[in-house]
Amino acid sequence: MASVTILSIDGGGVRGIIPATILAFLEDELKNLDGPEARIADYFDIIAGTSTGGLISAMLTTPDGDDPEKRKPLFTAQEVVDFYLKESQYIFPKEREAPTKLAAKPLNDEDMSGNISIITLLFQWFSFAVEKLGLPTFLLNYLTRFEKAFLLPKYDGKYLRSKIMGLMGVKQLTDTITNVVIPAYDVLRFQPFVFSSRQAKRDESWNFNLSDACISTSAAPTYLPPHPFTNGLNKFCMVDGGLAANNPTLLAIRDAVVNQKKRVLSPDGSLDFSKFIVLSLGTGASGDKSVDVTDPDDWGILAWLGAPSFSSTPIIDALRSANDEMIDVYMSLVIKALGITPIKNYLRIQYPGLDKNDMAFDESDPKHLQHLKELGKELLNKNVTTMNIDKEEYEPVDGQPMTNAQALKDLAARLSAERKSCQGDAVANLWIKSDDDDDDDDYP
Repeated sequence: MASVTILSIDGGGVRGIIPATILAFLEDELKNLDGPEARIADYFDIIAGTSTGGLISAMLTTPDGDDPEKRKPLFTAQEVVDFYLKESQYIFPKEREAPTKLAAKPLNDEDMSGNISIITLLFQWFSFAVEKLGLPTFLLNYLTRFEKAFLLPKYDGKYLRSKIMGLMGVKQLTDTITNVVIPAYDVLRFQPFVFSSRQAKRDESWNFNLSDACISTSAAPTYLPPHPFTNGLNKFCMVDGGLAANNPTLLAIRDAVVNQKKRVLSPDGSLDFSKFIVLSLGTGASGDKSVDVTDPDDWGILAWLGAPSFSSTPIIDALRSANDEMIDVYMSLVIKALGITPIKNYLRIQYPGLDKNDMAFDESDPKHLQHLKELGKELLNKNVTTMNIDKEEYEPVDGQPMTNAQALKDLAARLSAERKSCQGDAVANLWIKSDDDDDDDDYP
């Protein structure tokens, strides 16, 4: 029986260029083996992605609207890289289209009717005074900075939403070329939520628009606004899936266990990890994990939100970093406990030492974006590493020194062989979408 193949892509804003560059290399290797029409989605049972990884997952699996057989995805992996290089500057503009919504904004009847918050009203009055009375302009600058930090998301998200909706249209989870798993967090219910194409095929009430899944998982708190929408009679308000699972590898494995028990469980009911082929791609780990806490007694909500510069958001950065590393620790424990060969069944590719500038979530300067692409290429030439659970740091895999590029070439050969082994099946071209007969399982 064929292995269960999983691709998992972390969140990380513009750093999505790094895993996209890795995938472009892998797709080229698959083309070398199987021809120019080979695409990433043809080789993985499940593609899971969080935040920017969720967007990449959808771009690689959403069928081209002009393809009658729904087998050609909207983007090749290289086109995903090009998308980030071109569009990031508009998604995260240096100056927002509306740099401030309060400063020097004239009051109107609606403002006086009580339909806006008292905080907004006070800021409007203050900005009016600064403008009309000739008070020092630095007061207005601080007002704008305070407004951006506390009253508004850093970006309005309009361009990203319109771009996603233009690309995805009305396509739904059941339309994807292969199965996707995209986590988000529902702030109405205060609980994680997983968009799953397999669950959507079983239960129509779970069949969401791909655009809603992408906008939801990308709505990073403080950077982009939450995404409210309805599906049938149900209302949702979603934010970034990174709050729940910035590294969605375990969610993808869980999806396989729930939906493909016959393929992944041993006769005694235990998980047979030898039946998995997992590629997990990070968006870079910080080499400098320190935060300058000059006076701990003053380290309150403002400091956690990035005061005084507001150039980063320490509390969000800490949550994402902790999430990524704990998943690595869990996976390393599983691999060690089961005696699994790391590279063969689980390949994690992560850039281990990015500096603070490289870690920026929203730095969209074209030179920086090109730099991230080069980091992705550089990562290909680095040796494969795995998490040392005792030291909690990345180390070369014992006895198997090889570069990530070589590991990906080996992986491409295995993926190609897996796919070709199914060519004799009556549903050869749809083998990655076949499910087991576990239709009575719930997806909690």
